[in-house]
Amino acid sequence: MTEDTYRILAIDDHPIVLQGIQAIATDLGNASCATRTDLQLEDLPDGTDFDLCILDLGLCGKQSGDFIARLRTRMPSCRILVYTMHEEPWIADELVGLDVEGAVSKNSSLDELQQAIEHLRCGLSYYDPVFTRLMRPKALNRLTLKEAQVLKHIMNGLSNAEIAQAMSLSINTVKTHRRNIMKKFEVANVTQLVGKISQ
Repeated sequence: MTEDTYRILAIDDHPIVLQGIQAIATDLGNASCATRTDLQLEDLPDGTDFDLCILDLGLCGKQSGDFIARLRTRMPSCRILVYTMHEEPWIADELVGLDVEGAVSKNSSLDELQQAIEHLRCGLSYYDPVFTRLMRPKALNRLTLKEAQVLKHIMNGLSNAEIAQAMSLSINTVKTHRRNIMKKFEVANVTQLVGKISQ
């Protein structure tokens, strides 16, 4: 294993899911995949770090935000991809508020998961279209995938420059996405946008 090996941590309580993720990691090349069936980070050896964590949101229950915060503290550079069987609107709403870089439905094909991993490996975000369609209010359904991702970062309080860096886009492109979002929601500023989404 070389220093450039892409290190994946898969957390899921279903062994067959973990085996599938490990198989995808093997196919990626120059990648390794460790697995866990619990949320215990404290027993990882000191210095253990991962580039990507694939997380079963259902395993977290109502503590998803707390666990993600703990993971960020433990491994600040680790990106997080939610992998869940739930496709309800409330899950899509929860994803908007979580500090994650992407989400894939377990009901989608394995190609969708592989595509998400490859996007995150390149420093991009990735959301399964099933979630962007479920997000509310209805104006969210008119957003492109990139606009939905920019909106998530806006809701997390990121500036245009920070969004550009997180998504590997130019600041002008982010400004264009932001203008399009404001137009689709028929709002003039972020305060009005947050108010409309919170309705």
